[in-house]
Parts: sequence; structure tokens; C-alpha cells
Amino acid sequence: MNSNAINSILNEIECLSENDKDYLLEIIYKQLIEYKRESILHRAKEAEINYNAGCVKKGSADDLLESFNNC
Repeated sequence: MNSNAINSILNEIECLSENDKDYLLEIIYKQLIEYKRESILHRAKEAEINYNAGCVKKGSADDLLESFNNC
């Protein structure tokens, strides 16, 4: 999003009443939560696909660090 669009939105928000601003904040917050949930779900599905395909290494944290050091 460009700065002109953001400034335009902020100018519109300035004209709202306090109650409308609170309501808008609540809507945006809920949308952000939903976006994060969808992102977590997508990552979980991707991890499950990788696990089922055998593309996941298993071991302890020490094993993981050792594999990084051997690269």
C-alpha cells in the first residue's frame, strides 16, 4: 500500500466519532487475528505435508545444532 492511500485512510478516520473509531479498531483487530489464524493453519498443513513426505529431520536440539555445524 502506498503512503498516499494510508494518509487518505487516516484522514477519513480522523473524521469518525470516538465510538466509530473504537468499532473500527475492533474490526481491524479481529481481521488481524483471523489472518494470523489462517497463516498458522497454512504453516501447519505445510508441516504435515513435509512430515508425511519424510522431509523432516528428527532428533534433539543438540542433533539439530550439530547438523548446522556440519554444513
